[in-house]
Amino acid sequence: MQPTAAVATAAASSLSLTPLRRLAIASTTTCAKEASAYGKCIVATYADVHKDKCKAEFDKFGACLRQTVVVFALEIPPHPSPRNSPLHFSSSAPP
Repeated sequence: MQPTAAVATAAASSLSLTPLRRLAIASTTTCAKEASAYGKCIVATYADVHKDKCKAEFDKFGACLRQTVVVFALEIPPHPSPRNSPLHFSSSAPP
């Protein structure tokens, strides 16, 4: 899956969201096609579900989520270092 303008827009607008919220958005918008295919496979085989029954669909869905999370991660500014945090207290004097 190639990131689209919609993915970039979603990434930019979700910078203030928690990682779990970004994952939820990705799984219901960016990866909706893959999520739907996986869900349909599970529903179609729920009476005879067993390990790896829908592996191909699950792998495609997982790959889409991983790629989308990478796109979001590239858009998110890094957290400040704990040492640079105003709440960091050192037991020794600074060098």
